[in-house]
Amino acid sequence: MKPVPTHSVLKSPGLYFRTVRNLKLSQFYYLVVRRLLPTPKLRPINVQGIRRDIPYKPWFPVPQPEGLDNEFRFINETKAFDPRNVDWVAEDQKKLWRYNLHYFDFLQWDCYSDELKQQLIDSWIESCPVDQWISWDPYAVSMRIVNWIKYFLQQPDDFEIPQHWLNSLINQANWLTYNMEYQILANHLIKNAKALVFAGVFFDCEQSKRFLDLGCKDMLEQLREQFLDDHGHFERSHMYHQIVVEDYLDLLNLAETGLLSLSATELEEVREATGNALDFYVDLCAGDNEIQLFNDSTFGIVEGTDEFLDYAKRVLNYVSPDRTSAPYRVYKPESGYFGYRSGGDSFLIDCGPVGPDYQPGHAHCDNLSFELSIDSQRIVVDSGNYTYEHIVTRYENRQTAAHNTVRVDGQEQSEVWERWRVGRRAYPISAELSDWQGERMRFRGSHDGYTVLPGKVVHEREVEMSHRGFWTISDKLTGGGEHLLESYIHLHPDVAVRQAGERVLDLLVGEQAVARLTVTDDSEVSVEDSIWCPEFGLIINNKVVVMRKTAALPAALGYTIEKL
Repeated sequence: MKPVPTHSVLKSPGLYFRTVRNLKLSQFYYLVVRRLLPTPKLRPINVQGIRRDIPYKPWFPVPQPEGLDNEFRFINETKAFDPRNVDWVAEDQKKLWRYNLHYFDFLQWDCYSDELKQQLIDSWIESCPVDQWISWDPYAVSMRIVNWIKYFLQQPDDFEIPQHWLNSLINQANWLTYNMEYQILANHLIKNAKALVFAGVFFDCEQSKRFLDLGCKDMLEQLREQFLDDHGHFERSHMYHQIVVEDYLDLLNLAETGLLSLSATELEEVREATGNALDFYVDLCAGDNEIQLFNDSTFGIVEGTDEFLDYAKRVLNYVSPDRTSAPYRVYKPESGYFGYRSGGDSFLIDCGPVGPDYQPGHAHCDNLSFELSIDSQRIVVDSGNYTYEHIVTRYENRQTAAHNTVRVDGQEQSEVWERWRVGRRAYPISAELSDWQGERMRFRGSHDGYTVLPGKVVHEREVEMSHRGFWTISDKLTGGGEHLLESYIHLHPDVAVRQAGERVLDLLVGEQAVARLTVTDDSEVSVEDSIWCPEFGLIINNKVVVMRKTAALPAALGYTIEKL
């Protein structure tokens, strides 16, 4: 295995500067506070009262594993446990697996008995003292608070919640008020704030108002901060967009209590923004009606589109727009997504910023990359996201060669490093999508990710698309000098390749040719091995078509894909 890239301040002072220069001053402040100052010692709180008669509609379900017998299964890895002696540290597991362990999603699993779930709550309280790493990470605490409260609310009226459970829960919420992730912001802060809203609604005591006031204030502020004018979430990840919208649906699910620290006008603002964000989610779905895998998106973390929209209907009376009966133009200029949906066909290209400048943790080198579905079958795919671990696959998933775009001289579009960090960032120079002209539409876009190279190279891509099933991809590299140009086309694992001519490849699903790829320039063409990572912990072998040539600029690359 290739070594994982490592960096140090002494070796790469410029990289560190380019990474931190976009942080907010408040992030610097909270980084110092969190890392250098001790967590205040909080006085233990004993719960005086709770609310059991909270009106709510059935929650959005978590993904349900099957066939587990005293086993945990997270991110496609299973580990047996002894209910009398649970290993909550789990040093033999990946960090994300350990986080999932402390989220307590398993309280919603049908395969676990109530007796086992209650044993696990007891075990956690006994084994995980305050400030134990991961178990008391603010994100894990936030997820756990919500899962415990949802579980408690689902119990019959005659179920007596043990006092030590309630004391643990309120002290977790109180601790969270002093450890909100203001140094990270983005979707993390929304998770923190939602947990406090749940705690404020559930508890009936003097701390409740403080929880509600802080949670509602931050959720409202972040709603205004994190959703763009086209209603996309600013991290530009379809999966995180769905996760954050679920958070606001949960907030609205609790609105009928009348306890939220939001005015009627503010609640209406949340309802309208959430409805618009749901429309955005539907617009971006692929031909199979599920999420696209740009920017750290993976399947399996949350339930799919049908369940998601069912929850939105319960909470908001949301009615999903029909994006399949006729060609629908997808135009999201602030998020940077352009394309269309038509029946089971979809084309979506990314030409936007890598994310918010102060938090680009989920960014990939995917500018001018695209995903293509034909008849509900994914054909050209993003390589996905295998892990958040500090291993080579994490970096390979984020690099330019993992995406359906052009790489120049082996240079990355953006300096992605250390799992979630980004130094120099590629920015779009232009992005335009025409209206439909009959059955055709044209996209033009460019980015500046290669202007650091000699000759100040600019990558421009033009796509002419027909909802009848014909796509022309034309790349132009401008600037100066001679450069190595490589264009990648990653195919879904179900898609095989058959030579149909000197520069013509048929794309097959089973024995059926579903599309024809024709290279229209003088590049050398090869079909190489690659990997597709549609879920955390899952690697599936697939093929990537690579076009390569060394040329003096300006130079062109191009190909067509025709539906058969």
